[in-house]
Amino acid sequence: MEATLKKKNVHSKALFTEIDEQLMEMLVILDILTDTESVTQLIEMVIGDLAEQYELEQINVICDERNNKMSDIRRGKLIIDVYYKHKNYFNTTHLSYTIQ
Repeated sequence: MEATLKKKNVHSKALFTEIDEQLMEMLVILDILTDTESVTQLIEMVIGDLAEQYELEQINVICDERNNKMSDIRRGKLIIDVYYKHKNYFNTTHLSYTIQ
C-alpha cells in the first residue's frame, strides 16, 4: 500500500511532522479499506491528543462517500482528508492522503 500526500496551509511544521509520522505508521498497520469509520476515529483521537499542546480549535477527518467514490474504494484507492485549525489563525490546515 502506498500513500501520497498533498498539504495546504501548514502553520506548524512540528505538528505536521508529528501527525504525518503517526498517520503513516497507522496506514501501514490498519486495513483501511474495510473499516474507514474506525480509521477516521483513530486519526481524530491521535490529533485530538495533540490539540492542547498545539492549540488546535477544530479537527475534522473525512474518509467516506463525501470524498471517495465507491468504485475507487473497490479498486483499492482511498482518500483521507484531515483538517485542523490553530487557535488565532485564519486558515485551516488541510492534509489529503491518497492510499493505493
